[in-house]
Amino acid sequence: MNKSISTNEQAFEQEGLARLTTLLKAVPFVKSMKVGPQPGDHGWDAEVAVQTAMGVVRLLVVCKRRSEPRYLREAVAQFELARIKQPQAYTVLVAPYLSPESAAICREEGSGYMDLAGNCHLSFGHIHIHQEGFANPFREQRGTATLFAPKAERVLRALLDPELPGRNWTFRELARHAAPGVSVGQVHKVIKALCDHEFAAQSAEGVRLLKPEAMLLEWAKNYRFERNKAARFYSILSARALETKLANIINEVDGMPNCEAAFASFSAAARIKPYVRQHRHYVYLKGDATLVTKHLEVKEVSSGENVVILEPYDDGVFYQAQRQDDGGICTGPVQTYLDVNASGGRGPEAAEHILATVLRDRWRTA
Repeated sequence: MNKSISTNEQAFEQEGLARLTTLLKAVPFVKSMKVGPQPGDHGWDAEVAVQTAMGVVRLLVVCKRRSEPRYLREAVAQFELARIKQPQAYTVLVAPYLSPESAAICREEGSGYMDLAGNCHLSFGHIHIHQEGFANPFREQRGTATLFAPKAERVLRALLDPELPGRNWTFRELARHAAPGVSVGQVHKVIKALCDHEFAAQSAEGVRLLKPEAMLLEWAKNYRFERNKAARFYSILSARALETKLANIINEVDGMPNCEAAFASFSAAARIKPYVRQHRHYVYLKGDATLVTKHLEVKEVSSGENVVILEPYDDGVFYQAQRQDDGGICTGPVQTYLDVNASGGRGPEAAEHILATVLRDRWRTA
């Protein structure tokens, strides 16, 4: 169950300090603690004096309600200032959640950390506490929600377009290039979130995606294939005859007003870069399912299907759909990667094959 983070900085700081002191009080040889906020611009948010039999150690605590890489770097800069002012003190970062990568940065900087998920590393004096492996209970925090909402995903598809690697974009160009189009305001929200995560950077030349593969992998972690509504059918046609008919139908439907269709998931992967054999045929369809089924000898089933028609959760799934030699159309490599990766079984293998043989090489040319 997802938890929420307090939107009030002071409330979050109080909760973080309470968790930190509770953790330290459980150490048998900690005799006492004194917690005090730091008025003025000291470079840290609170100071905790920890009394043990060996003496007093001062903890300089920085609380960050946002823990994306950009804000983590701000905390690292604050640690450097703190060490100049109090070189004998131990710096500690408190955040809602720290990824393993962020936690490693703190340790490399010689700082401790604690997050509200339960991960922590405190190593000072004779005290050493290390806990890891707790998942992020705040998945729907603002930055993540901004990046992986359907309209935001349209912007991500444009940025990850393997035909336009390394491009510098203006907000208006991105708004127009996303399909379906989005507002400039929507683009601004997405770019801010990407810059906070250090996936992208802004300059006088425009916005540029810095880490396309890392961006795609993060999207894949948050992507939910089940948002598509699936209808399942069985056809007595042979696999080859069924695929040929579907290719022709998709081609016809795609030319109809307000309709779109494309091979999806494993069916698209087999056309882009064959790797995993599948007996099911997957089709994205914007329009009534009878546009497809009336041309096939099929019946709707609850199991044993060999045709799956997907009503897309957003029209953005058709971005950069590719027409094949036989006239059939399949989803682009980014969308196909996301769909097969989320499909279980050998899906992640098929996704990795597309990443390794199609996307990665094109992004490297940037």
